[in-house]
Amino acid sequence: MTALKNIGSALSDVSEATKTSISNAFTFSSDISAAKAFLDTISPRNCIYGTVSEAVAAFVIDISGSMDQTFLANGAAISRLTYVKSQLTKTLA
Repeated sequence: MTALKNIGSALSDVSEATKTSISNAFTFSSDISAAKAFLDTISPRNCIYGTVSEAVAAFVIDISGSMDQTFLANGAAISRLTYVKSQLTKTLA
């Protein structure tokens, strides 16, 4: 539990599947329950920008040709630039 609490703020995926997977890594039912309770308190961390708490911030975005490269996200092909833009929009919301 100590390790989980130490990395909790760095988790970017706190979906139910991830919570279950992490919780089930524990052996004792009391630890499983404690892990589930702890994971329920965590807000997902943006995987690109992290948590932004400053009143003024500058974001630098790479717009070179390599950002046209695509990858699969939730089963759909998406460019790196499109993904970064969507993450920035979530961060600023």
